[in-house]
Amino acid sequence: MTKKYNYKHQKSDGKNDTGRPPKYNHPSEIQPIIDKYFEDCNINNEPYTITGLALSLRMDRGMLEDYARKKEFCHTIKQARTKVIAYAEKHLYSKHMVGALFHIKNLAPDYFKDRYEHTGKDGGPLVVKFNKTDEKL
Repeated sequence: MTKKYNYKHQKSDGKNDTGRPPKYNHPSEIQPIIDKYFEDCNINNEPYTITGLALSLRMDRGMLEDYARKKEFCHTIKQARTKVIAYAEKHLYSKHMVGALFHIKNLAPDYFKDRYEHTGKDGGPLVVKFNKTDEKL
């Protein structure tokens, strides 16, 4: 039986037949590259960055985030990202603290932010009640 293809480049089994195949298929392929990136940064006295990490893997930041969303790569990418954040956190106690703080706020906005939104009961709006205690009010 001949496989039938439709005009949307889909195989008869429903799987997509277009697009580039993944650059890496297993975390064991990227872990040595990640380790080498951090080792090279240490040898050359360069800061750890997400962009540098992505470039060492021959991808951009967007592709790195795509891999981080894949179940099999999630832990490996998250560990490397945490190492970058820890590096920036250490620099909060140096003369380069402003740049490090800016970097951290962009890397982990859920944990490091200046503004917090407050809500009332069960996530509803805040209710403020004033009691009139002085007649002059």
